[in-house]
Parts: sequence; structure tokens; C-alpha cells
Amino acid sequence: MEAAAEPKNNLVCGTLVYTKFKLALVFLYLMIAGFCYSISLTMPARLLPIQMENLSISDSEKYLILATIGGVLNMTVCPYISFKSDRYRSRFGRRIPFILISLPFLVVSLLLFAYTDRMGVWLSSRLSGVIQMAPATSTILLIALVMTLFQFFYMYVGSVIWYLFDDIIPPAFFGRIMGAFNVASGFGNALFTYFLFKYAKEYYSAIFIWSAVLYGIGMTASCLLIKEGEYPPPPPEDLVKHKTLKEDLAARYAKFISFFKETFSHRFYVMRFSLTSLSAIAGASYTFGYFFNREMGLNLEQIGRLGGIQGAVALVSTFIVTILFSVLIDRWHPMRISIYMLILMLPLQLGGCVYLFGLLPPETFIMIGVIGSVASCVAGTINGIAGLPMQMLTLPKTRFGQFCAAQALLRSTCTTIVGLLVGVCFDVIHKIMPISETFHYRFVPVWVFVWSIPTTILAYWTYREWGRLGGYRNFAAPTPWLEEKTEKLEQPEVSPPSAKLLRFSLILMDLVFVIGLGAMLVLAFRFLPPAAGHRVLVWAVPAEILVILFWLKVRISISANIRRSLRGEPVTSGIPHHGMLIVFAVWFLSSTGILIYSALVLNSNASFSFLCVEVLKQAFIVLVIWGLTWMERGIVEKVHG
Repeated sequence: MEAAAEPKNNLVCGTLVYTKFKLALVFLYLMIAGFCYSISLTMPARLLPIQMENLSISDSEKYLILATIGGVLNMTVCPYISFKSDRYRSRFGRRIPFILISLPFLVVSLLLFAYTDRMGVWLSSRLSGVIQMAPATSTILLIALVMTLFQFFYMYVGSVIWYLFDDIIPPAFFGRIMGAFNVASGFGNALFTYFLFKYAKEYYSAIFIWSAVLYGIGMTASCLLIKEGEYPPPPPEDLVKHKTLKEDLAARYAKFISFFKETFSHRFYVMRFSLTSLSAIAGASYTFGYFFNREMGLNLEQIGRLGGIQGAVALVSTFIVTILFSVLIDRWHPMRISIYMLILMLPLQLGGCVYLFGLLPPETFIMIGVIGSVASCVAGTINGIAGLPMQMLTLPKTRFGQFCAAQALLRSTCTTIVGLLVGVCFDVIHKIMPISETFHYRFVPVWVFVWSIPTTILAYWTYREWGRLGGYRNFAAPTPWLEEKTEKLEQPEVSPPSAKLLRFSLILMDLVFVIGLGAMLVLAFRFLPPAAGHRVLVWAVPAEILVILFWLKVRISISANIRRSLRGEPVTSGIPHHGMLIVFAVWFLSSTGILIYSALVLNSNASFSFLCVEVLKQAFIVLVIWGLTWMERGIVEKVHG
């Protein structure tokens, strides 16, 4: 495959002019930052659930500490830092100073996490003459206080580190730097989860201490070595020095109002931000991911092994995708990749719901988890690399940090308010279904699937609105604060769907349904207990046949439109792109194999429930592909041979 020609000035970013060697060094410095960032600043989320497992604490309180504190600060601190950094100027740049200012506080926070258990016992004994407080209670309070300190200063880093790419990396290399950053982050995650997580309980304090040392040294070195360029002066109103407190407060209030007027000035931005918020709400239950794995029967060593292998798969995938697919990511367009990802993920979210009906042996669960991560690695990596470029191609460059902050504000507000329901829901489920102390954690995937439905619907309408604003070739971001009222954003060269590859993707989809039906018949007649086999033949097989008939109708329509487009005739609906369909067809095939194998391993009446979930998943596959054809109408109606 021949790469698109890059412009001659592809080593220039603003006032920064690089040689290839200097740009390679910047890549290296950012990778060091990504490695330290991924290990150190994710440590509280990794280790605190282990400590909480030994404390008397409800699911609501767990979510409050692990997610709500960060969400509240993300609603307040993050927008301010983003707004301020857009307008900040110093000899060190406008982003790096915020990372350096927060660095000592983050190091101290990690050190304090290392000793919260001992500090809790000490505090309880010191207060015994004043107030009776159990050591566990004082430990929980200290964890919450340290988490507040940590999350407050984490917002300084989490807010601006992503904007740094836009400021110092030439656009022609943006996909590659995101891939390199993800490789470094993935290496850090895989290294910790595979080799160290199994020792997390025994060496809890030592891991936090070394994380603090790593972050302090690594991030300081990266920030001192990376150089930002010169920026245009900030808006004139930011340069005005106010003589009185009243004038200063009035100016701050005006900036506050302008922040919301500008960032929520058009329905496209509201839809974009709401889409991100719904995605975050859908993933809110993953806060209990550790407890879900424990309910699956995994111990710390097995959890670490599973996470480490999945991290290694992601690391290799990121490296391969960065090398081989970076050009394709632009040609498929990051917006299309992100929207297709959200829509096509809906059927796959059903897979985890099967564990409501039965559990697999832990080693089998690990094996299918590894297989699933291998099957999903390309799609997930492509989407991960395309995420930030998609933001850059849809949000105004003149207010990029501010718009990212507004998105974070709405996302955090929604996840903080709705996310509190996660803990409450899990507490309620535990009371209603006291089958075991941890049975209610099986509903973690159910929460994800339920919220993925409105996410999918909104993704559809967001894409339609994006197309109305110019789409792949002529997208112009609404900017009512500018005289022109729009800001034209340069878009990558996008290739139309390939008729040959689109037909190939349809054949792969055919295999999903054929294998599903064939496997159900074989299981029913040969492997399942008579009662379960009979129920499969009476209920699951007829339902699967109806799904296949629905698929044939959709398939015939897509094939007919391909032929019409090749003949130059009008099409009856839009034509989905082959790229993500091929990637997801492989993923769907793997998911079907996993569910069928799981039903075989169970070899019980629960196998019928597993196969019913597979039928429902395949029905959603047909539904979302049919939805893609209507989503693309008026946007993509041409194919090439």
C-alpha cells in the first residue's frame, strides 16, 4: 500500500522547526512521559480496590472514593486549567508549567497512599480519647482525603498533557506520535499487571513508593527536555490589569459566561459532548472491574496474568497498527472510525451479560479473555489512535483546550451524578439478590450494555449532523465568536469504500451467522443435556433463522446499492465503509466462537441461556449494520471498484 505524499513542511509545527533526529527525540521524551504516566498515575485505581476489599465499605462508598471525587474535580478544576492554559504564556510554554507545578503534590499523594492503612490505625488510637472511631473507618476517611489531594493535582496533568501534542507535533506525524505514546503507555501497563500485580497485596506500600519515585524522576526529565514554541498573544481582555476587586470579579464572570456561550454555541458541540458523556456513563461500572474479576473466581495472580497478557497484546497491536495502519486511519477518517466503533460495539457488549446465568472455570475465563483481547486488538487500537485526531478535526483550533475542557466538564458532571447511581444500584441488587456476597458484580456488563443503547443512537445523529456541516471534505466548525462564523478545519484525504473489500466484509458477516446456526445444531444434537438441547432446538434455532432472514434482506440491499453505485445510478441508501466492517467481522466471529465454546464448557441447562444471548447479539449485529446504511445516506453514496 502506497502512503500518501506528505507536505514539504511536515517537520514544522508553529514556530518549531525540527530535523528528523530532533523530532525522534521529542517522540522519545513523550514516550518516557507516557510510560511514567501510565504506571504511576493509574496506581490508585489499581491498588485501592485491593485495600477496600478488607474494609467494611459499601459499593456506594467505593464508587464515591474511586470515581466521584475525581468526577467532581474534573467538573471544576479541569475546565479552569484548560481555559487558563490556552491563554497562559511563559518561557517554558503554556502546558508544561502546569505539569511541573502539580508534580510534587502528586508525588506526595502517592507516598501518602502507601501508608494510609498505618496512618488510619495511628489516627484511630490518637482520637480514642475524643471520639470512638474504628481503624477501618479512619483508614477510609484518610483514603478519601488523599484521593481528593491526588485527583485535584492530577487534573493539572490530565487536562493539559493531551493538548501538548497539538502544540508541538507536526500534523503529518500526529497519528504516529499517538501510536508511540500508546505503545509506551501499554508497555507500562503490561509490565505492571503481568509481573507486579500479583504482589500488590504483599508489597502494597512499596509499589506506591516506587511509583512516586518513577513519576517524579521520569516526568521531570521529560518536561525539562521537551520544548514548546512561541504562541500568538492571548486575547486582549486577558492582558488588561484591573485596578479594583470589583473589576477583576466582573472580568472573571465575563470569561465564565463566554466559556459556556462559545463551547455550547451549536448543537453539534452539544451532541459531541453528550456522546462522550454517555460513553463515560456506560463505562462507569468498570470501577468495579476488580470485584467483577473476583466474582469470576480469579485470584490476584490470575487477575494480574490476564491484565498483563491483555496489555502485551495491546502493546504489540499498537506497534503494528502504528506502523501499518497510520495512513489508513487518515483515509478511513478518525470521525468515521470513532462513530463506527461506538455503533458496532453495541452487540459485543452483550457478551459479558452471559455470566448472569453461569460461571466458567477461572482458567477458561482467562483463556477466552485473552482470545477476546486478541480479536479486539486492531479495532481498539485504531480507535485509540484516532480518538484525539478526531477531536482536532471537529473542534475549533482557536479554542481547542477550552472545547476539550467543556467536553470534560459535561462528561464529569454526568458521570458524577449518574455514576453515583452505580453504587446505589449495586447495593440494591445485592439486597434483592443475596445469592452470594459478590453475585451482584455480575451486573457490571449489564450496566454497560444498557447505557450503550442511547450512546449508539446519539452516535448516529452526531454523524448525521457532522455530515450536514461539511463532512469528510468541507467540514467547518461553527465559531460564532469569529467574524466568519465558521472555522474551516483541514481534513485528511479520504478514500471511498471499496466494492471488492465491502463484498469481502459481507462474506465474513455471512460466516458469523452460518457458524452460529451450525454450532447450535451440533451442540443441541451431540453435546448438550437432552433438556437443554431440546430448548435450543425449539427456541434458539428458530430465532436464529429469523435473524439470518433479516440479515439476508440487509445484505441484498447493500449489494444492490454497490452495483447501482458502480453503474453510476442513484442509490437507495448510504453505503457503509469496508474498513471497520472487516475489522469488526473478525471480532464478531471471535465473539461467536467464544460464546459457543462457553456453552460447550458449561454443558448444562445454563448453556441454553448462553446460546440465547448469542442469538440476541447477532440480531443486534444486523440492526446496527442496517443502521449504518441509513446513517451514510447523503454522505457516502459512491464506491470504487
